[in-house]
Amino acid sequence: PSLLPRFGGRGMYGPRVHQAVLAAGDRQSGCTVHLVDETPDGGPVLARAVVPVLPQDTPERLAQRVAAVERRLYPQVVRAIAEGRLLGLRPPAPSAQDGAPAPLRVGAP
Repeated sequence: PSLLPRFGGRGMYGPRVHQAVLAAGDRQSGCTVHLVDETPDGGPVLARAVVPVLPQDTPERLAQRVAAVERRLYPQVVRAIAEGRLLGLRPPAPSAQDGAPAPLRVGAP
């Protein structure tokens, strides 16, 4: 959970991210929702949510606040995709064979 690309990449997850944010003296942190590509934490950014880093923050306190905005951001992004409001992404249509959704294809007509 970070404001990618800052504090992203291989090995940067969970408490390590919040520790790195505090050690760097950053004034803000947050979370990023992005499409995934072959690189760690790579791919186009869809949305971000920002929280301030407070003077009394510990990695645990910062993690709690970031998690709270993550829980609000994720449903908003999913809703935007389902409604076709985000980068032309569309929800998958049901398959004619079994009624299950077809795989989501980014950039497909």
